[in-house]
Formats: sequence, C-alpha cells, structure tokens
Amino acid sequence: MARAARASGGSANTLLSRVRRWVRWGLLHPVRTERHPRGRMQVYRSSAQGYFVPYHATRAEDLRALAEQVYLPAFEHLLARYAGGGEALGGDWGLLFTPGSHGNWSIAPRADPRKDCSPLDAALPPLLLEAAILRLDAADAKALQRELHDVIVRYRAREGRGEYHLLVGLA
Repeated sequence: MARAARASGGSANTLLSRVRRWVRWGLLHPVRTERHPRGRMQVYRSSAQGYFVPYHATRAEDLRALAEQVYLPAFEHLLARYAGGGEALGGDWGLLFTPGSHGNWSIAPRADPRKDCSPLDAALPPLLLEAAILRLDAADAKALQRELHDVIVRYRAREGRGEYHLLVGLA
C-alpha cells in the first residue's frame, strides 16, 4: 500500500481509506492475499474495463478546467523532459523566430542561430515540440486526426527500452 501511495502522491492511510471506499462502491474487488515480510497484502482489481465520470461530478468548473486538470501535468512533464534533453546537449539554447505562413511566426529551438538544424537530424536525440496553425477543410482535419491516432496506436504497440512522452492535440 505504501508503494502505491507514493506513486499516487498521497499517504498510505489516505489510499487505504480510498481503497475501502472503492470496494464498498463496487469499483474494486479483492482478488488474492499475498504474504510479505510485514504481514499480508491484499491485491485488488478494477471491477470494470473503464469508468465514465461526467465533468459535473468532478471539482472542475467546466470542461476546459477538467481538461487542464487532466492534461496540464502531462504537458508540463513533456516540457520538462524536452528542455532537459536540450540542456543535456549543451550549448546556449534559444528560440529562432522566422516568418511562417498566414502571418504567423515559426518558432524553433536552436543551440546556435547561425546553424541550420532540424529536430529530425540524425545526430540529435528524438525530441520534438511543434505547434502549428493549419488551414484545413473539415475533411482534411478529420483525415489528420485519423492519421495521428493510427500512428499513436501503431507505436504504442511497440516495446522498446526508452520511455517517450507524447501529447497530441487538434482543435
């Protein structure tokens, strides 16, 4: 329980209280008891493949607030890993701003503004952070959504040694 509590960022007592509540509500059920040096440990499983919780049943004020609660920590983690990867390469990193399409600016990280490099260069680690405003018809946007989804599904099925974080959005 202590290991699970640490992983969730709470105390063992708080987690135990929640587990007992979830068992009462039928969300978890005990599957076995295991012995360990300090006694016995109860192992639980979820009673369903997934659960639907309407946003108004959460503490979120609206859907945007709920999305922030769910995805902002993942985005912050992604940014930290991205920046850490750049720092590990060394150099005096900054942002290169160049005119983009439709009056927007293209922003790209660079260790040296005089050197043309791409995140796709073989010598660089697999780090990517892109933002773009695309001008698409609804059908093209839907096709892009499907392609991105298919790529994620395909790579999620692979079992490599490295851990890479991906956050994709289209709106």
